[in-house]
Amino acid sequence: MSIHSIESGLGPPLLLIHGLFDSCETWDKLIPILSKQFKVYAVDLPAFGKTLLPDTWGESLSGMVDSIIQFLNDKKIKKVSLVGSSMGGSVSLALAEHFPERIEKVALLNPYALPVVPMAVKGARRPIAGPLLPYLLRRAA
Repeated sequence: MSIHSIESGLGPPLLLIHGLFDSCETWDKLIPILSKQFKVYAVDLPAFGKTLLPDTWGESLSGMVDSIIQFLNDKKIKKVSLVGSSMGGSVSLALAEHFPERIEKVALLNPYALPVVPMAVKGARRPIAGPLLPYLLRRAA
């Protein structure tokens, strides 16, 4: 699986993980600020933003964790600090739990417990509803 990401800056690696029905673009205003001190990576989780979800991938928290670990391996990042928002906070906690040797620090923004992927993610895979849900749920700017 290929994870879409945005990269900016120099310094210690910092990975930004978005919430449910969002994408790496949620971090657009924060990336320029953080990239003054960090090498910032903002990712689109599987099935969100520009990261496609392969048909053979089962929705699961462990699948998201595995995809992030593969992303870190592809980028040759041995240890990273995480900033996770909402569902991204849950993914960050799972990363820290299962791969503590890979995680430097964790900052959570309004995380929620996520033992399994919510029904909303399954709805996002539907051919018509999936592409429309992010626009229907997003607040006006």
